[in-house]
Amino acid sequence: MPDQNLHAVIRTYLERANEQAKSHTTEHFIELDSVQFLRERLAPGYCLELIEYAYQDGGKRQDSVLLTQDAQGRLNVLSGGAQHVDEVPIIFNRANRQDTPFLRLGWQTWPNGPFCARGAVIEKGFEVTRVRLIDANGSHLESDVQNHLVLFLSEQVLTPPFTIEFYNRAGEIIGIEVTRQ
Repeated sequence: MPDQNLHAVIRTYLERANEQAKSHTTEHFIELDSVQFLRERLAPGYCLELIEYAYQDGGKRQDSVLLTQDAQGRLNVLSGGAQHVDEVPIIFNRANRQDTPFLRLGWQTWPNGPFCARGAVIEKGFEVTRVRLIDANGSHLESDVQNHLVLFLSEQVLTPPFTIEFYNRAGEIIGIEVTRQ
């Protein structure tokens, strides 16, 4: 998927979000100059971008934007989802969190694919460098950890519950979590 137009397509998506906000008389207008592209993940026919931006009222948000490419090569936004930076949902059992890292994980899937997920790694004193996400059928995706963030994308459907494995720089498993469905 070509990336020369990727940022322009996402900026157009955000401009449209601002236009919709104006028509609903909301106070949440995106400061387009504040947009930062944090992470990118590619899968055949798809691109998942994690961006961060500020609102004119001072709030900060992260948005995961899923793009597809049509037969003519045009990029299209399939989905976008914003959350306050500190409000990524926790959707796993929080038992025994004192001595292991854990992941604040959110995901989205479509009946015939793709699957995308993002999360914030809470290291709890461990140096987590890589996270593996394993679905109920044994399929898995991996993401390196950058600025405590992970990003997963697959053209295939993944099925919860997920087992999450945390790895250190030496490649050793330093923690395992299981999500709820």
